[in-house]
Amino acid sequence: MKGVILAGGRGTRLKPLTDQIPKPMLPIAGVPCLAHGLAHLAAHGIRDIVMLVHYLNHQMKAYFQDGSKYGMRITYVQEDAPLGTAGSLKAAERYLDEPFVVMSGDVLTTISIQEAIVFHKRQNSLMTMLTKRVKNGQNYGVVQTGPNHRVVAFREKPTEDKTREVLVNTGLYVMDPFVLSYIPKGSAVDLGKDVIPYLVDRKLDIFALEGGGYWRDIGSFHDYLQANNDVNSGSVPSFVGRPSLLSRD
Repeated sequence: MKGVILAGGRGTRLKPLTDQIPKPMLPIAGVPCLAHGLAHLAAHGIRDIVMLVHYLNHQMKAYFQDGSKYGMRITYVQEDAPLGTAGSLKAAERYLDEPFVVMSGDVLTTISIQEAIVFHKRQNSLMTMLTKRVKNGQNYGVVQTGPNHRVVAFREKPTEDKTREVLVNTGLYVMDPFVLSYIPKGSAVDLGKDVIPYLVDRKLDIFALEGGGYWRDIGSFHDYLQANNDVNSGSVPSFVGRPSLLSRD
């Protein structure tokens, strides 16, 4: 199964850090966040990677190259203009002819990908969304599930209920390539704002699996610093904290 990395965003909430470094390349314990993500995929046997890039993409290409020195194969799909998380997936459609895993390049996690793949196949799902419970969902997509883990409602970054515990989208998915048929070609389209609500409203087979383990989106200064603290303190397992599969030493 292929892994798709969404690594094209500008990371405006982390300016000025991202003025000269793309957000996925920001270091966590001295290693780019993206390297932690790739090591996590590799630990689950996913070594064929499609990386969707745009902003300062030359830095990612120079660091990871074709992936061969890390035992991986990396294919880059470069956007000439920002296409959003869904639009960039559509641009990579020619590489995605079977179910695939999607991961954001700015996420640090130990959530089991293999468990998600097994769940996806068992449910015969069109899209399986990995979720976590948090006390404030205003910076995430909030997921509501019904019987059998089916997603019955989805709201992207709601402003209400800031202290209520909610289930949120982690930016980790297992997708059937048929999802791409719902995304217009060459348009700026977002998964959370556009595609997922559209699919859920039409009662298609979208399921959510609450993942165990660690997960943190480094999109804010608070979360970026906390991710570094968590790795440096040893509270995150070593295959993420020290991604030897991707070490360049």
